[in-house]
Amino acid sequence: MKPTITKEQLEEIRKRVEAVEGDQWFVSDRTDVSYEYPPGSCEVHSVCMTSGTVYADFIANARQDIPALLDHIAELEAELKAAYCAPLKADRKEQLRRFIGSGSIGSISLTDVLRDYKYEMSDEDDNV
Repeated sequence: MKPTITKEQLEEIRKRVEAVEGDQWFVSDRTDVSYEYPPGSCEVHSVCMTSGTVYADFIANARQDIPALLDHIAELEAELKAAYCAPLKADRKEQLRRFIGSGSIGSISLTDVLRDYKYEMSDEDDNV
């Protein structure tokens, strides 16, 4: 499955998040989104006025939700990269051996299969 958003787009989103002032936004007067800056100063600044509490709540929480989602995406990408680069385990080798040995695939080596998935391997991994 191809990603629907590029790393460059994620970086642009992160830069926009970092450019926004105020650690936390909040809903005031049911439809206004505001923040205190500098923190602890009691100086309240308006972000926007909305047409309803649902919109105000959504916008106010975006200040926390978007960074949390970006961090979650980064964690998942790191896990995928770690799994992708992990050594091929014996049970996975057996699955690949059965797959490659099946009549439907023809003559293909484990090296060819793994090369398609850009798996970095040693020569001994091809001997399955």
